[in-house]
Amino acid sequence: MTRLLLPLIAAFMLYASPAHGSQPAGAPEATYATSWSVTAKGGVSVFTGSNSRALEHMMHPVMRLEGTYRLSERLEIGAEVSAVVTGDQSYAFEAGYLLMHTPLYEGDIFSMRLGWGFGIGSGPPILSDDLVAKSSVVPTMQLSLGFRWEIVCDTFDVGLELIDEQLTVVTGVLTAVVRL
Repeated sequence: MTRLLLPLIAAFMLYASPAHGSQPAGAPEATYATSWSVTAKGGVSVFTGSNSRALEHMMHPVMRLEGTYRLSERLEIGAEVSAVVTGDQSYAFEAGYLLMHTPLYEGDIFSMRLGWGFGIGSGPPILSDDLVAKSSVVPTMQLSLGFRWEIVCDTFDVGLELIDEQLTVVTGVLTAVVRL
């Protein structure tokens, strides 16, 4: 897994670095809004690695809250907390992530971004071969692809985000973004 992650992290950082796509010498500096943003997310998580294939066991509602700061034109950093909303402890998956996002496309109204995060979370027993959690706290990783539409100029966006966590939980969420 480390052999896969290290090149992915290096490629992400290289792509998101200010030198990528930089202006020619003497050109005016690009302007971008350096700001904080808070994103509330709600949707459905699908436990693709679940030992149960019953649809009601695989799909659960999820809530997420993210805060990010835009460091440059091509890089946002932040943190996110996530919780699968379920009364069944076999599916309880709570996590906290440190995140990085970089835009893939930024238009006047629509934007698309790629994200990567790592952190710690609970290990839901349903994802274990023997249905017993090996540890109550496990390292976690996520990859995401987000689509946003600007509603109020530089203040409020809505969107859709697809997130893959641990390569076994796929989440689709609707997002509401407020820029501070």
